Amino acid sequence: MSGTLLEESGASIKSLTDPPKIELSEPCKDILNLISKSSASATCIKSQIRSFIGTNNSLDESEYADYYFAESTLHHFLQMMTSPRNPILFPMKERTAAPITTIYLLHAMFLSCNDLVSFHWIERTADITGAAKWDGICFSIKDKRLTPVLIEFSGGIHFNSTTEKEQRDESKMIRNMVKLLEYAKYVKKHKSPVPQFYCRFFNNQIFFEAIFLVDEETRLVKRTFCKIPCPVTPRELKIFAENIPAMLKWKQAIINYVIESQK
Repeated sequence: MSGTLLEESGASIKSLTDPPKIELSEPCKDILNLISKSSASATCIKSQIRSFIGTNNSLDESEYADYYFAESTLHHFLQMMTSPRNPILFPMKERTAAPITTIYLLHAMFLSCNDLVSFHWIERTADITGAAKWDGICFSIKDKRLTPVLIEFSGGIHFNSTTEKEQRDESKMIRNMVKLLEYAKYVKKHKSPVPQFYCRFFNNQIFFEAIFLVDEETRLVKRTFCKIPCPVTPRELKIFAENIPAMLKWKQAIINYVIESQK
């Protein structure tokens, strides 16, 4: 009986914290399908994307934001991959790596809704988390005390990327995110489950995650929407493309939360 109750409780929590459903535009589906069926050749993929862009260069950037995000990020990593010296193959400190990995990706992802949220980078602080300094913070445009996303760079590329640093950074994030959850719950009166989103860069991977306050403030639940490699090979680029829908679900969950908090 106890096992059955635990299973039902787990299923309920999973349902409450599931990513939102999204409908990809047809051009976005087409370009992702193109990458999926491509051979694992950077030159071949680049040629196919260039040809695909040529027939879709007049699409509205707001209406087809998912397509433009997919196209721009795939092209970004392909350019580095086919350059004489791909920078993300070599040791790099975290603040040098960030602009061509995490920062680039998040700016491209939220470009279509920068009237709702704004990202600020390197040694930033938030009202609710006090003196804690963050590699990146996403603020709500309407309410600067509402910070739906925290970002940390746990080391660079082949530089200071230790498990100890990763664990220390995530512990710091969760400890401070509890304060943000309490603000959302008690001041903004957000209904349960209350989300707080975060993004981590570690060992050349980017993690898109969230914690939720559920069960009348008695339980914290962590959800990993996806983790993606910053691709350095065509096969990794195909994995990156496969995870674009999951990244867009993470984005949509954040936008839904910000809009709900403005009511």
